[in-house]
Amino acid sequence: MRVPVLAWIFQVIPESMALAALVMGLGTRELPWKKIFKIGLAYAIVVYIVRIMPFTPGVHVIVLAAALGVICIYLGELEMKRGMVYSAIGVALLVLTEMVCVYSLVSLKIYTIEQLAQEIVPRIIGGTPHYILLFIYAIIVKKKRISLEFLFRPRVY
Repeated sequence: MRVPVLAWIFQVIPESMALAALVMGLGTRELPWKKIFKIGLAYAIVVYIVRIMPFTPGVHVIVLAAALGVICIYLGELEMKRGMVYSAIGVALLVLTEMVCVYSLVSLKIYTIEQLAQEIVPRIIGGTPHYILLFIYAIIVKKKRISLEFLFRPRVY
């Protein structure tokens, strides 16, 4: 599904920045804004390109999660397994948050699914809450010093 340029500028770029902030927050427990900006911009370009490709619905999410991991490894200087795991966690949180936000907007009869899918202004306005929540998640990770290091410790049985 092709992303209109206005939606790319006002929804995809901020969403990419928020996702980059979350992944870097999980990976470093800091928010290195210069790296986040580079990662977010590179990821937004990749999103635009991947959304043009004729993938089966849902496949683009997997491709974009892997792409985010690779970008975070190269531009964010995260260790490979941490970059891939944290990007998968970030994209999963993005999908869940987006689902809750869209469900809320539709349940409250603010917009219909068709409006959110086809019209640019509702798409941009409807996309704003979930990327704001992603930024909040990233700030919480930094402030609370949340660590997922237990995922990488060797297990002794």
